[in-house]
Amino acid sequence: MDEAMKLFTDMVSIGLRPNDVTYNTLIDGYCKKGRIKDGLALFEGILSKGVKPDAITYNLLLHGLFQSGRVIDAKELYLEMVKNGTCLDITTYGTVLNGLCKNNCVTDALGISKNLCSMGLELGIITFTIMIDALFDVGRKDDATTLFASISDNGLVPNVVTYSIVMKNLIQEEYRETVNLLPEKFHFLVKDGKG
Repeated sequence: MDEAMKLFTDMVSIGLRPNDVTYNTLIDGYCKKGRIKDGLALFEGILSKGVKPDAITYNLLLHGLFQSGRVIDAKELYLEMVKNGTCLDITTYGTVLNGLCKNNCVTDALGISKNLCSMGLELGIITFTIMIDALFDVGRKDDATTLFASISDNGLVPNVVTYSIVMKNLIQEEYRETVNLLPEKFHFLVKDGKG
C-alpha cells in the first residue's frame, strides 16, 4: 500500500488529477489490508477537496468498517449516506445487512430489511440466506425459520446454500419440528441423520 500511495503522490505532483476509480482503488486496498484508519483518512481528504464520493466509495468503506468490527462507525456512515441523499443501491443494502448480521446486530438488519421490502426493493436470495444464518447464529431459531418460510412470499426460491444452512442448524439444534418447512425430498437427510 505504501508503494501505491507513493505512486499516487507522484501522479498528483506531476499534475494528474485522481478520479473516483483512483480513490476507490486506494480505499479498497487499505480496507483489504486491514488499514481502515488510512482508508478513512483518504476519504476525509477526498471530502476536504470537494470531491463527491460515489456509492462504490461508500460501499468499500462500509465493508471495511464492518470487517474491522467498527459497527458504530459503519452505522454512522450509512446514516450519513441516507442523510446526504447518496444513491444507495442493492450492493449498499447487501453490504449493510451482511455487516450487521456478521457483527451480531441482527435486529438492526431485520429492521432495515423490512423497510426495504416496504419500499418495494427486492432482497436477493443471498441476502435472505445471510440473514437466516445470522439469526441461527444468535439463537433466534423461530425468526430464522419464519424468514426461511417467507422466502417464497418474496418471489424467491431458496438455493442449495439456503437449504443447507437451514438443515444444518435444524439438525444441530434438534429443532426437528420445523423440518416440515423443507420439501419432501429433503426429509430423508433429517430422518436418517445424514448430511
